[in-house]
Amino acid sequence: MENKKIIPFNDLKRNLAPHMEILKKITSEVIESGHYIMGPRLKTFEETFSKYLQVSYCSGVANGTDAIEIAIRSLDLPPKSEIITVANAGGYSTTAILNAGHIPTYVDIDPVSMNMDEQSLRESITRNTKALIITHLYGKSAEIESLVTLAKKNQLAVIEDCAQCQGGSYNGKKLGSFGDLAAFSFFPTKNLGALGDAGAVVTSSEKLHEKILQIRQYGWIKKYENIRYGMNSRLDEIHAGILTYFLSHLDETNKRRLDLASLYCKELNGIKEIQLPSIEKNHVCHLFVIQTEQRNELKEYLLKENILTDIHYPINDHLQKGAKKTHVLPVSEANAKKILSLPFFPSLSQEEILLVCDKIKTFFKKGDH
Repeated sequence: MENKKIIPFNDLKRNLAPHMEILKKITSEVIESGHYIMGPRLKTFEETFSKYLQVSYCSGVANGTDAIEIAIRSLDLPPKSEIITVANAGGYSTTAILNAGHIPTYVDIDPVSMNMDEQSLRESITRNTKALIITHLYGKSAEIESLVTLAKKNQLAVIEDCAQCQGGSYNGKKLGSFGDLAAFSFFPTKNLGALGDAGAVVTSSEKLHEKILQIRQYGWIKKYENIRYGMNSRLDEIHAGILTYFLSHLDETNKRRLDLASLYCKELNGIKEIQLPSIEKNHVCHLFVIQTEQRNELKEYLLKENILTDIHYPINDHLQKGAKKTHVLPVSEANAKKILSLPFFPSLSQEEILLVCDKIKTFFKKGDH
């Protein structure tokens, strides 16, 4: 099967094409309103999203990394507290932990789900551990119930990192509703995405919600009066309007993602050199990530065939040059050398997936790599 056109890793323009007129209308209405920050569209989105998640409060912020940092700051932890997280999720939690004045401690992952491993967590809790950030990576839920139970037993606050799992669930309950707090990113490539940076913090605690509102806007308790120093991290009206619109399509889009992931699994099943992700009905499939010992060779081969791929993520946080604490995470380190993200986005066609799979089958059949 010859491939003359490029199959992109993602195509935001194609994804947005069916919605373009409505997006222009939303943008135009906001411009004409003269109200661009902290207005009625933000309130509508916050109310709609919190109802969707079945949590009490949602606060729109500027981006997903800010969302994690604001969630951490709202806990008022002692300075330089240890916050446990994973090292294979792109560094965003690490950035937020350090910016909030705390110390990241990394635990290893399950080799199949690539989410936090409970036994590794159990072994890593110390007297200085005060909080836990649980990432639902690639749109697959972590074992959230047992992790939260362990955290609560050890009096740890729990923040869910939901940047890649908007609309996902565990045992019928929405991800983002299990922890004390949850942080969301609405970067354009996310399952629920804006047209630029955007994020939110959600909680069912009134006390934490009040702190979040203060922190996201300078620490104000009212205009120009603050009781703490906060940030300037607000979700603007244009993105709030766009997110409210896309939220009404989220379940439909996630079903499309699940269908595409299932097609990949069906077509690639049986290739012994590949470990496929486990796909279940509650997964929202943000990315489609395979594992193979021939990752680099396969990536190069697909590029020559005009098929673009990516790696999420090539360097674990604890191995970055700026890392300040030594960790040994054998599963995380091994996975980083094997993972490959295949083209994956809602408007990807069945024909394109079949072509990608055909090229992968050809690569392993030739065996000349």
